[in-house]
Amino acid sequence: MALIYTNHRCFADVETQYNTTPVIRSRFGKDNDIRPIGDRRRKHERIHKINGNCYAIMQGYGFGDPVFQPWYGGNKVKPSVNSTEQFAALVWRRHRDGTETVKVANGSGPWGHHNSVYDMLTRHLPYPLRFVNKNGKHFVRIGGARWGQQHGEDYYLAKRTTVPAPIKKHWDAYYRRINAQSVHVRERQGWMTAKDDGAALVFRRIGKEEWVYDSGGLPLPPAPRVNKELKDKYKTHMNEFYDWGITMTPLLPIETGTYNYGERGKLAKYKQEHYGNSKRRALWLRDVLKDPEHPMRVSAWVDFTTSFIEHSGWYERTTIKEHMQEGNMTEVRSKFNSWVNKTAKFMK
Repeated sequence: MALIYTNHRCFADVETQYNTTPVIRSRFGKDNDIRPIGDRRRKHERIHKINGNCYAIMQGYGFGDPVFQPWYGGNKVKPSVNSTEQFAALVWRRHRDGTETVKVANGSGPWGHHNSVYDMLTRHLPYPLRFVNKNGKHFVRIGGARWGQQHGEDYYLAKRTTVPAPIKKHWDAYYRRINAQSVHVRERQGWMTAKDDGAALVFRRIGKEEWVYDSGGLPLPPAPRVNKELKDKYKTHMNEFYDWGITMTPLLPIETGTYNYGERGKLAKYKQEHYGNSKRRALWLRDVLKDPEHPMRVSAWVDFTTSFIEHSGWYERTTIKEHMQEGNMTEVRSKFNSWVNKTAKFMK
């Protein structure tokens, strides 16, 4: 299936493509007005006409989609027109005064796998706007070197917390039913709201291939910081665990996938048996650091050495043993500190 880039220049381009795209006649019904924005086999990616002055570019299987609805909790209530406009990745609008705007929205939810949204924005943002990913933070950029500017101007595109009211009602009932005992569930409670969070960005066209920021958006959150006061309490334990692990590394078959998988399995089983779904489960590494005789000491070190490989780039997939043989201990210690900060919950 072809991934087609449109990057429309103006509202008229969107309107023309809608009017010239044949409607798909399929099992979804002749009244659903399905007009793909690209490859007709990707019919869920389409232009949806809200009215004569407003078109939504839908990624499919997301909130607000009246045809290709999410598989969980959202396929019982057909979304309203306002919901469709609110949750579409892109919404083009022609105003009464003749001005044109485009609203850009990220996916809803704090996790990072809104890949269909990212793909839609990359291929269908109006030219010359660009979708930019900076270490998991998303931006819409105006201008840049390709347009004769040394630096483009980036606007933060936050992941949304807004969901349709029926979706929030569905998950609230689910959380109450399971009593929110799972750590996994507790981490996901509280982010949903049925109110507009204001995260979507609106840009206004002021000329041929010229756009300016109009409204919307949330401030860029501060970067995570290490809780130095808390971490200092474990400094001696960390150093002892690191020195012990470096000594043990040549004796462990950590280059063997089966061994690593087995040790991480032991760790997962131990956490379930000794912590269950309690809040202490998230702090398991602190217990390992403080106890030199902890039964999960080896498994914890293997967890680090395995993540050491996973967090390397494809061009540098080297093991900790290779770094040690090359004398690159600064890199090893740096990755160890990052792993401890994240795994032992030393970040704030």
